Amino acid sequence: MKRLFIVRHGKAQPQGGGSDFDRPLSAQGEADAHALGQWTAEAREPGAPLCVSPALRTSSTAQCLVDVWEEPSSHIQFEEQAYLASDRAWLGWINAWPDAHDNGWIVGHNPGLSELVERLTD
Repeated sequence: MKRLFIVRHGKAQPQGGGSDFDRPLSAQGEADAHALGQWTAEAREPGAPLCVSPALRTSSTAQCLVDVWEEPSSHIQFEEQAYLASDRAWLGWINAWPDAHDNGWIVGHNPGLSELVERLTD
């Protein structure tokens, strides 16, 4: 049975006048992302898809995960349109993944991720 791991980015710094897209993780967000990497290390299938929004806080969250998993950064697949993507967009990317892996991961933002969870569990 295939498993989908849906990860919302770690806690970000307040917006402080800059672009929302470029907000970095807070210290707590980084710590939480590393802890999530440790907690999920056994579930991670090396080389499985890791689809990520290109926003700074999501790419940093994904980088924390692959660092803990001891995988290369090249395993992170950035979807340029994933910043604030809808549930339908996420489903399109997920459905395009190769069948070779038993699990896949996405790192993104709300409300798209919450909508995706609602759609998948409805």
